[in-house]
Amino acid sequence: MEALTITLHLNGKEKEFSTPSFITGALFRTAVEIIEDLESNDPERFYTSAQTEFICKVFGNKFTAEEFGNGIDARLLTKTIYATAHYVIGNIVEASNILNPETAEEEEPGE
Repeated sequence: MEALTITLHLNGKEKEFSTPSFITGALFRTAVEIIEDLESNDPERFYTSAQTEFICKVFGNKFTAEEFGNGIDARLLTKTIYATAHYVIGNIVEASNILNPETAEEEEPGE
């Protein structure tokens, strides 16, 4: 399965992280809950500690929650969480389109 990759700014450098080849099914329910949280438009359900922990687990705990919070560009935070949740439930194309909208536009069929 295609990996999802994010970039964090850690120790003054950009570092890429990719999802491992296996993601536990236990994260599926959390992913669905996160999608519901973000689609609710309830500000209290945006960027919770559970969402940050989820991101860490999906990427194989290769970084801490603090590193994620400090290393992600604020303008990409919600988009990254939302895309990762879609990736976990199997919406790979949707996840890619969320993180890379300019690429999605280029790949539109019929153009």
